[in-house]
Amino acid sequence: MNNRNLIILSIVSVLLIIWAVCQSHFSNKPSVTRKADTYLIQGLDPDDINSIIIEKKENSVTLERNENGFGVKEKDGYPAISKQINTLITDCIDIRTSELYTDNPDNFKDLGLTEDSAQNMVKFFKSSGDMLTGIIIGKDKEQGNGTFVKLISNNNVYVTPSMPYINSTANDYLNQELFSIISNDISFVTIQNTGETYTLKRDEEDKIAVSGDIPGEKELKEGEVDSVFTALSNLHFKDVKKKESFSELNFDKEYICMLKDSTKYTINIAEKEETTYITCTAEFTDKSPVVKDKGTESEEELKKKEAKLIANDDAERFKARHKGWVYEIQKHNAGNLTKELASLLKDKEKVNNDTSKEEPEQEG
Repeated sequence: MNNRNLIILSIVSVLLIIWAVCQSHFSNKPSVTRKADTYLIQGLDPDDINSIIIEKKENSVTLERNENGFGVKEKDGYPAISKQINTLITDCIDIRTSELYTDNPDNFKDLGLTEDSAQNMVKFFKSSGDMLTGIIIGKDKEQGNGTFVKLISNNNVYVTPSMPYINSTANDYLNQELFSIISNDISFVTIQNTGETYTLKRDEEDKIAVSGDIPGEKELKEGEVDSVFTALSNLHFKDVKKKESFSELNFDKEYICMLKDSTKYTINIAEKEETTYITCTAEFTDKSPVVKDKGTESEEELKKKEAKLIANDDAERFKARHKGWVYEIQKHNAGNLTKELASLLKDKEKVNNDTSKEEPEQEG
């Protein structure tokens, strides 16, 4: 074999090696297959869902079905907001895919589609504990052109053009509002602290006054008094647990709010290590029966009776909802529920009643 042939064979060998390397390189790269829009999850019946687990990095939330809907496991099964659950399920079912990106597991980590790299994972389970379906949500595609997503059950990675936001903390699924009472609906509030009890109520001029006598040289601080009187205008909880988890707490303080419609809200208060815990209940105190008169009743009378029945039902629902639960509240809210009377008083401003003026001397 002459030198010319050897050179040709060497070049061909080098080209074959380069071709083999390129083939190996490109075989590991994702291949994009265009396809018609379709739903990622197909055939999921919401009625079959017994529990849902949402995982995001260090956060994990478990929503479990009970006779009243869903509860949040991390909060001792406290009722979840039905609307939030329905939105979560609907948003996952409505995820549409625009292209098949890859099916090679070697690419999953780079796309944020492994358990330790995923942006979110949502898993739906049967009552038996078997998984109905689950999705892994990965990174956004380059230049924001969609998001990588796949079912847990197979290796197909898709791009979805529109990924819904997935709430991933326990509090996202809780109604943290305890009270939202309008000031004008309040008749009076009573605060019972260790060693003292006082009541704030509206006087004839519709100003908030304290029951009983206060020292003659003192008067109420209007801003402070308003804060106590309207402490339930916007009260939310920070955390919640079942009451049996707090057997050591001493609920030795009380805040009572009586509404003009005869609804009475009672909050029992305990403090431990600068944290304030409360329990809540309600009672409709007008026990007179609602009866239909034999004669024709005016529209005004009918409305009064209807309002009474509604207020009674609202109080019963409130009582049932909060029975057996202990709530942790923010420090500034706790202060308005437990203020001592002395902190609502200030010294009266001294009024100068001396109106006499020195008259100038007249020249004779």
